[in-house]
Amino acid sequence: SSRGCCIVTKIQRKWAKVASFAFQGLSVLVSLVWLCACGQAVNSSTWKHCQSSHLVSNLHWTKILLIVLTSFQIIIFVLELKAFFKPNLKEKFMLMIQGSHRKKRFREWKHMPIKTQYERNSEGIIIFFSKMTPRIFKPHRWFTFIQSIATIAMFYVFLFTEFPILLLIPQLCQVALTILTYYSAQDLVCCGYTRDYKHTNNYTRKIQRNIEQKFGEQIRREADELDLAVKQFTTETVVGDANMVDVGPVTAKRFEDLDARLHLFLFREHEKEVRKIYQLCNLEDNGVSLVLTAEEIAMLEKYAEDTEEYS
Repeated sequence: SSRGCCIVTKIQRKWAKVASFAFQGLSVLVSLVWLCACGQAVNSSTWKHCQSSHLVSNLHWTKILLIVLTSFQIIIFVLELKAFFKPNLKEKFMLMIQGSHRKKRFREWKHMPIKTQYERNSEGIIIFFSKMTPRIFKPHRWFTFIQSIATIAMFYVFLFTEFPILLLIPQLCQVALTILTYYSAQDLVCCGYTRDYKHTNNYTRKIQRNIEQKFGEQIRREADELDLAVKQFTTETVVGDANMVDVGPVTAKRFEDLDARLHLFLFREHEKEVRKIYQLCNLEDNGVSLVLTAEEIAMLEKYAEDTEEYS
């Protein structure tokens, strides 16, 4: 599943993709029919009497915009179909852990000094996979943004065309398509904003349960102590026109130590489970890494599901 603004399971994401294919196909089909009907209407004798009116200009720009939108939808449709039926099994992910706190760095203004704050994560500890892909140049990351722009453009076409009723179906399909694309997105890019979703499955939940059973009390105690230290030692110093926020070196070191221990717990539990798989499947022991391919993740997930059934 993907932990973005919508937490969806693999089955839910699969059916969201199937529904989006249906809406996308219907939208493209109706748009093509509208363009063909529009071309026949322009060549008809009735239309020639209206060439001095504003209808010609409106219809001309509507056709261009609709052709561009339909072309984009066909390209996205082909790429989505390819990813759906032939996923990239060599795509790499990193197994990661979200701690009890996060280190947040920000500026209030562009030329102001960077502030550092330590905030408690409301979700607590989460084990997840993070995609190791280029931040900008992955086309699927842009699909939610493109579909949102397409919805606005279709709304414009719907308002200003002379035959709006004919474009009602593509407009409704486009709205549904944008919602489904966002719902099933595993990561997204929008105007410089990048969001990498946390990918979880049965294996990450198994590792998380193991860590919580063994070290849960220790982690919660250290998290409470860190939370108290952050509140107690956070200081604000005025430097010129800027306010510098600092928690002090001792609290910062405590945060780093807690984060390092969590990653050590993660690696040990992951190593233990991978060694079990090597023994069960009579595989050659090639070492253990937190960087995994999609194919290896699928194997780990199947192992977690099988062990749950027999436990």
